[in-house]
Amino acid sequence: MKKTITIKHTGTGGDVRVAIDSARNMARAAADILARREFGRRGTVVAIRLDSWSEDGKAHTYEAFIGRSPTASEARKYGNSVSGHNVWIYA
Repeated sequence: MKKTITIKHTGTGGDVRVAIDSARNMARAAADILARREFGRRGTVVAIRLDSWSEDGKAHTYEAFIGRSPTASEARKYGNSVSGHNVWIYA
């Protein structure tokens, strides 16, 4: 049984529970959940970056760009750009 942790964020919905791992992996997993929660099956994480961390290294703040991947017909018509927004993740 994996141990989990609750991750706070600025996205839609309540807190997210992810498996305990390195802070970057936890933030990536939380961003994946947030993208799918908000944008459905095509929700994706485009970029994630470490913004700040505590002096003792136990708390980290990440900024992630989440959005919706275009369908094949949308990609042909408009290009492969992902539309979305930034969320802050506190791991």
